Amino acid sequence: MSSRFNTFLNAVNRLVLSLFMPDLKRQMEIEGTLDIQEDPSQPIENADYMRVEDNGADTTIFIFSGLDVLYAGLARFEFQKVLQQINCDANFVFMRDVHRKAFLLKPDGTPGGLAFYASEIERVRNELGTKRAISMGSSVGGSIAFAMGARLGFDQVIIFGAAFEVNAFNSPMRMLRTVFDFYKLFTEPKAYFELIVVTLGAAWGKKQLLSNFAADELPTPLTILSEVDKKPDIRLYYGKTAWPDAAQAAMLIEVHPEAELYALPTGRHNTPAFLKQHGKLAEAISTGIMHTPFSM
Repeated sequence: MSSRFNTFLNAVNRLVLSLFMPDLKRQMEIEGTLDIQEDPSQPIENADYMRVEDNGADTTIFIFSGLDVLYAGLARFEFQKVLQQINCDANFVFMRDVHRKAFLLKPDGTPGGLAFYASEIERVRNELGTKRAISMGSSVGGSIAFAMGARLGFDQVIIFGAAFEVNAFNSPMRMLRTVFDFYKLFTEPKAYFELIVVTLGAAWGKKQLLSNFAADELPTPLTILSEVDKKPDIRLYYGKTAWPDAAQAAMLIEVHPEAELYALPTGRHNTPAFLKQHGKLAEAISTGIMHTPFSM
C-alpha cells in the first residue's frame, strides 16, 4: 500500500469514525490504535495478543476482538469494561488479532494463526483449571469465537453480529439491498451508513485475506460446528434489519435449530454499541452467561 493511499484511507477512517462512532474514535486515539498500518501482516513490536485475568473461578470466558478489523490500526481488547460491571464469577482471557486478519496469522505475521491461537487457548484453559468455558465476540470476533468454541468443545458461545461465510456482506444481492435501503437511510441513518462502511470494510478485508490465503484455507464456522459431536450452547444477537446479519442468523438456525437468536430492533451491525446505548449490553452478556432469557 502506498504512503499516499494509506494517508487517504486514514483520513476517510477518521472522518467516518468522527461522524458515526465518536466514542470509538476517542478511545482509539487514547490507545494509539486509530491509524491503519501500511502492511498489517508485518510483525508488530510490543503488541501483546492475550491478557489473562485469573480470578480463581471455575468458569473462563475467552473474548475475541472483532470490529477493529474494519476500523483500527491495531485491534483492542474488547468488552473489558462491561465484564467488570456485571461482577461475573469468571476468569477472563482477552484475545486480539494484532494483524486484523481473522486470527489467521500468528503474532509474528506467519501463517498458522488458527492452530496457534487454539493451542494458546487450550494452554491457558488448562492452567486456569477451567471447568466451564465460554467464548464471546462481535463481528469477525464473533465468527472466531463461534469457530473456536465449536472446535475446542466449549460449553457456551455468546456472539454479536457474527458472520459464517466470507461473502456475508459482499454477495451482489446483499450489497444491493444494503445500498438501496432508502427506508433505513431516512429512518435510521446512522445504521445505514454504518452498514455501508462495514460492507466496504468487509470487501477490503476479503481482498486482503484472499491475497494471503486460498479460499479453502479460510475458516468455515458452520462446517466446524456440523463436524463436532459436542456442540456448545449458542446465543446470537443481531440487528433485525441489518440484512447481511439477518441472513447469517437464518443460516445458523438452519444448521443448528437449538441456537438462541435475539433479533434486536435495529439495522446496526455494531449490536454491542446499540445495546450499550440502551443500557442493555451488560444484561445481554450476563443473561447469556446465566442461561436466562433476555428482553429489550
